[in-house]
Amino acid sequence: MTAPHLPYELIYRILIETQRGIFGCISDNLHWDKRALASYAFVCSTWRPPAQALLFEGLSLVVGNALDHFLAFLQSAPHIASAIRNLYLRSRWTPEIDDNTFTAGNDGEPLLQHDHEASAEPLLSPAVLMDIVGILPTLSHLHLERITLLGWPEGHPLPTRPVSLRCLNLVGITYMPSIRPGLLSFDIFSFFELDLLNLGGNAFVDGAQQHAPPSDVLAIPGAGLPIVRDVRADGHDCFLERNLRRGGLNADHVHRLSLSFQNVTSEILFVGSLLGHYSRNATHIDLDIHFAHGRDELAEDDAVWQVCSLAACTQLQFLSLSWHIDNFSELDQDRIEAYDAIVGTAPRTLFELKICMSSPRPVSKEMFEPTALILAPRIVRALSRFPCIKDVKLIMSRSFDYDGCKARVHELLPRAVAESPVLKIEKEVPWVRGTIA
Repeated sequence: MTAPHLPYELIYRILIETQRGIFGCISDNLHWDKRALASYAFVCSTWRPPAQALLFEGLSLVVGNALDHFLAFLQSAPHIASAIRNLYLRSRWTPEIDDNTFTAGNDGEPLLQHDHEASAEPLLSPAVLMDIVGILPTLSHLHLERITLLGWPEGHPLPTRPVSLRCLNLVGITYMPSIRPGLLSFDIFSFFELDLLNLGGNAFVDGAQQHAPPSDVLAIPGAGLPIVRDVRADGHDCFLERNLRRGGLNADHVHRLSLSFQNVTSEILFVGSLLGHYSRNATHIDLDIHFAHGRDELAEDDAVWQVCSLAACTQLQFLSLSWHIDNFSELDQDRIEAYDAIVGTAPRTLFELKICMSSPRPVSKEMFEPTALILAPRIVRALSRFPCIKDVKLIMSRSFDYDGCKARVHELLPRAVAESPVLKIEKEVPWVRGTIA
């Protein structure tokens, strides 16, 4: 009598359970035990498909000169291409992901060359990238890190329609569209429809590229403005700037903006332009401000923060304002102007106001005094200004004397406000490396 076979879905879940870490959580698939999953594929014929699916679900590549070989491999192995859901393209060999980096094809030859000592960022052709993305039917996350992105090859066909992804991460990318003849500038956002766009540390290699005419920037022919639902950017970003020159993203679909920047004029003005462009339907806005030791010359203009007004964000429900400050003991006028220009102009539709504070140095109750004097009257004002408000949260990082600082804020507030269930003063929750349930 033939023994019954377990269904694919059950084996799949059993193998996922083997990836639980010491805290009982399942780590993200990039950090799964690839050697164990490879072993499971040889247990029996019914284990092989789910084990291979998990083995290749998260794939990290060190980008060299052989991405075309990787493309050819995927074309010859559609069962592997269909398993890849998360693809990471990086410039350097990272020790903690050595075991998860794909380096060889069926013939045993290296697909991707890597050099532990190399410091130059590898060059990536967007045409090869999109050819790879185009044959990964279940791809949901694409992550590019510390890579030089070239221009689009003249004469090479553009994608015919945007690729839908859950998330696109562009981190530390150098954009170099005209390093060689025959390469053209392009808007990378036009190639995708995204739930989440993460940007950080991306810059043009040549300042002149910032001023390319919008008509010279390639995009998918006939496609509308790119659709992105959640935009998260750290500082001035070359891809967002290039996209803005073409008309920006489709503002009807942008529901969340999370922007991190310093209190220097160029970044304040850039954030202001993004808020102006995408305020129409935004329900969540997170502004993460790093206050430097001093203000630049133009930022001495008291009106510079007015570009960050939220008056046009008529659908706004959740506002988070984070302050990262080196010295809390000094009363910085810049902080007051930033708060009043942002929170003071938020619409009355606000449900939640969150103010997060952090410092690299210990913050005692006495050092916190100037900030407490700023915040207390503004908390009172928030409770009266926003009739729909459900939560006003004041969150302190672990560097704060939490009990002392909390007590001082309560001392400065009217008793009815201090005891209101709407007001919540909390400690920052320590961040744990990403896991899935």
